[in-house]
Amino acid sequence: MVRFYSKLSQTFLICLSLLCAGCYHRAYVIKKRVSMTYERPDQCSVPKKTTREANGEEPIITVWIHGTKFTRSDTYRRVYNGIPDVKHIKEFPSEHGIQFQMCLLDRDAPTLFKYEDLYLFGWSGRLSTHERYWAAVILYQKLTALSASYQQKFGKVPRIKLVTHSHGGNIALNLARIHKVRKAQLAIDTLVLLACPVQHETEALADHALFDKVYAFYSSLDMVQILAPEFAYKMRNDDDSIIGSCMRVIPFSNRCFKSKSRVRQAWVKINGHGVMHSSFAHVKFLRTLPCLIKAVDELYEEHGQDLCKGQKELLLHVRSKCVDCCR
Repeated sequence: MVRFYSKLSQTFLICLSLLCAGCYHRAYVIKKRVSMTYERPDQCSVPKKTTREANGEEPIITVWIHGTKFTRSDTYRRVYNGIPDVKHIKEFPSEHGIQFQMCLLDRDAPTLFKYEDLYLFGWSGRLSTHERYWAAVILYQKLTALSASYQQKFGKVPRIKLVTHSHGGNIALNLARIHKVRKAQLAIDTLVLLACPVQHETEALADHALFDKVYAFYSSLDMVQILAPEFAYKMRNDDDSIIGSCMRVIPFSNRCFKSKSRVRQAWVKINGHGVMHSSFAHVKFLRTLPCLIKAVDELYEEHGQDLCKGQKELLLHVRSKCVDCCR
C-alpha cells in the first residue's frame, strides 16, 4: 500500500512539473502582437529562376533540418538512399508534397525560404544522442563543401541560415562542437531553433562563435519538447574534453536556454492558441518566421537587458489571416 501511494505521489509530481512548465507570471511577460496576411494555397506556382550574377545579390543558403521521426521515413529511403545528406529542393520529385510547401514558403517568406537556394538535410530521425552527433558530422562536411561551391561560383562567401525543428536543433548545435576540432572555413549567419529540446549536452554550444545569430521559439502547449529524454550527459572541461558523465534525476529537457545565453528566445501563440510540437514544422507557422524574427530583434533592442538576465519573458501573439487576391 505504501509503495502504491509512493508511485502515485511521484506521478502527481511529474504531472505537476509538466503543467507548471507552461506557466508564467504575467508581471514578467513582455507581450507584442504580430500581424500578417497571406494568400490562399491554391494561388502558388513554382518560382522562376533568377540570375544572381545580374543583380549582384549576396548568396544566401537556407537549410531545413527536421527533427525526430518515430516512423520509418519513405522520403529518407527514396530521396536520400538511407544516408544523411543535404539535398536541393529541386532534387525531390515534382509530385512530392514538400515541393508545394516550399513553393508556398518562397511566396510568403522569400527572405528566409528562397526556392533557388533552399536545401533540406535528411537523417534517420532516430531518438539517439549518438545518431544526432554523427548526423552533425556529415552535415558539417556538406555545409563546408556547399559554402565552397557557392564561393567559387559567385565570388562571395554565402550567408548560411539553418532552420531546425525539434532535435534537428541539437544536430545544428553539435556543429559547434565539431567546428572546435576541424576549424573549416564555415560560418552560420542565422540559426533558428523551433521547439528544440534544450539539453545539457548541447545547450552551451548555442553561444559558440560559429553562430552569428541564434533564435529559439517555443510554446507552453508543447509537451513533447520537454518530454524529450536526457537520462545522462557528458561532463566537459573548458577545452570541451570529456571528464566524466552525470545521471539526471529528472530526465526531461528544458524549454528555454539559460538567461545568460545570447540566444534570442520567445514564447509564441498563433491566433490566441498555443502551438503544438508538430505544428512548428508546418507551413502555417514557418511563413511567420521573418515577422517573428523582426519582432524579437526589436524587443531585444528595447528590453535586451531584462530579457538577457531572465527577468522578463517574451510572448509574441501572432495574428495570421488568409486573404483572396485577384490576379
